[in-house]
Amino acid sequence: TADPKAKYFLRGEDPKMEYSLLIELGVHASNFENEVSYVADKLHPRGFFIYSISGKSSLHVKFKLQGKDYVKDYLDYEEYEKIIRKRFDVISAKPYGIFIPKLWAFPAFARVTQPILESVFRNVFPNLFHETIYLLRKK
Repeated sequence: TADPKAKYFLRGEDPKMEYSLLIELGVHASNFENEVSYVADKLHPRGFFIYSISGKSSLHVKFKLQGKDYVKDYLDYEEYEKIIRKRFDVISAKPYGIFIPKLWAFPAFARVTQPILESVFRNVFPNLFHETIYLLRKK
């Protein structure tokens, strides 16, 4: 966005301010507890945090990320939520990105099938999804 009210910064270059909303999508946190504390300290009371995080039990991790060093930092979603709930209320959590080997070898079929499979499995097997996106409010 070109909106002057939106601010973008890198860690360590951020001004000493509090924000109403912070968004981290696809950001790897080697220490999740520290990440949650850092963000909570940057938010106004009752500020919002939108965050996506990868779970260690996902099919993507099991099939595609074996041997990747950074996977050691991943937790199960239940473990993430215990840490999150210390500083935030969970307004919404939605698993997305279930990995189905070879499905996207047929893109026309996958574009129709992937959303259907995700809606069917989302409530039954949420730990199999590659990521969960959270809408959080600071306590």
